[in-house]
Amino acid sequence: MRITSYQQLYNEVITKVQWARFGRNHMENYRGHALREYELLPGLGRYNYENEELKAKEKCLYENFLKQVEDGAIDAVRKPFKNGDYFEIKNYWYSLFQAQHLGLKTRLMDWSIGWETALMFAVNEEKHHGRDGSFWIYFCQRENLFNVDNIEEITAINPLEFKGDAMINSPLYMFDEIFDIIGEKRMGRQSGRFWVQSIENSKIPLNFQPQFAPYLNEIIIDGNSKAAIKQELTERGITLDWHYYRNDENINIEVKKINESCL
Repeated sequence: MRITSYQQLYNEVITKVQWARFGRNHMENYRGHALREYELLPGLGRYNYENEELKAKEKCLYENFLKQVEDGAIDAVRKPFKNGDYFEIKNYWYSLFQAQHLGLKTRLMDWSIGWETALMFAVNEEKHHGRDGSFWIYFCQRENLFNVDNIEEITAINPLEFKGDAMINSPLYMFDEIFDIIGEKRMGRQSGRFWVQSIENSKIPLNFQPQFAPYLNEIIIDGNSKAAIKQELTERGITLDWHYYRNDENINIEVKKINESCL
């Protein structure tokens, strides 16, 4: 299907997807790509390293990121857990979710339960207007969904050692007096969900994995219609500035340095 307007996408796709949720064993998630040739891969999975080398790269990235957080160079991450079972590993995961939203290359692939958010990412970049984009829908099966009811099945495992297949809906632990945490704000505003797999599978585009391909649907966003769709989203308040809450150039620079030094 080729989409040429916001209203067409809503009328012909979104309403049907939302109704199909009832009585089904899935939850829909959305992702937008500015260009159709972009693959369904996490940031770390796009590098052509052997598995063991990629594991080492991942460890370098994450440990360097956490060191910068501890040293105060990156003041945009919070660890909400102070005690309880596996609280250190829970903080490890939660820091990783925030790192993803600050631009660190990770094994996580961003999805959203907000279809307008995904559409915005598909049409936002004006340099790609005139070229077709993709609007992906992933009907993630219940056995792969982890939220507040069962997330501890995931967060008891060191993220660097995780080998399963999971769509994680992390609760947000934001409190009024410390609400201004960039990573958390972006997670919330983007209605973010995180798809995570083993190092081995994270290198294979999701739509090329036989067990998941049947649950994925690509909608083509007409390149020549992107400008008009972006304008309509803007009029509705769906903008990159709002979703990328408080863009901080200093943090961007520090995270970029980490990516470059490890990869």
